[in-house]
Amino acid sequence: MKKHLFIFMIFATAIVFAFLACKKETKPEPLPPPPTPAIDPSVIDAKNVRNSIDEIAHAAAIVHFYDYVNEITNSDVIAKGEFKNNGFKLTLPPYVRDGILVSMDMFEFENDFDFDISFILDLIEVNPPEAKGTRASITALDEEENAIGYFQYKGVNDLGTKQVVASYVYVDRAVSIKGNYSNSFNNVEVALLFDCSLKKGWNIVYRVMDVSITPLSTTFTITAKRPSDITWYWEFSGSVLQLEI
Repeated sequence: MKKHLFIFMIFATAIVFAFLACKKETKPEPLPPPPTPAIDPSVIDAKNVRNSIDEIAHAAAIVHFYDYVNEITNSDVIAKGEFKNNGFKLTLPPYVRDGILVSMDMFEFENDFDFDISFILDLIEVNPPEAKGTRASITALDEEENAIGYFQYKGVNDLGTKQVVASYVYVDRAVSIKGNYSNSFNNVEVALLFDCSLKKGWNIVYRVMDVSITPLSTTFTITAKRPSDITWYWEFSGSVLQLEI
């Protein structure tokens, strides 16, 4: 009996050692990559601004609007911060007063383009149609609070065939903006695509210009989806950008 027990213990010990050896040889599963941190569209944190000048003292988020009482174009400074170390940080307010918002079906989308698109604006569908919004112009100020230029958040891919300009848009409710148009101009296919789903509050809206060589075509897309494979940067331009809405 003792002999059988001794043999059993040896056999059991061998199994345990074999199990531990197998366990050590098993490689752990690789961890998944960490998720990309979400971008807060109400916080603008600009670093390493290109083409900046010494005269810049502050950066300000300014909303332009039409004052129907006085029949003039007016503006509100909704956020301001010091320009230092070639950058700035702005926190946009969670609420923008209704008096400076416009109906999204009157929103001047043509400000996103360097050419006239007024002939296709009727093709853009805003849902719900009663949604209102505005956009912020990120403006450079000197010591006397004079506007001396503006900042833009831009991006480009490695080949230079995709270029992006971002803008900060506020809406008073969730809204979708859809529409598309295409045509041929001088043997170049040009397409415009509006595909935005915006949440209530601040959003980053991207104007993407995508150029293809074969066939020769250019696609402009207005979207709230952040393009991938893009090198992003902030850039200063020494002229006042007029964003009248």
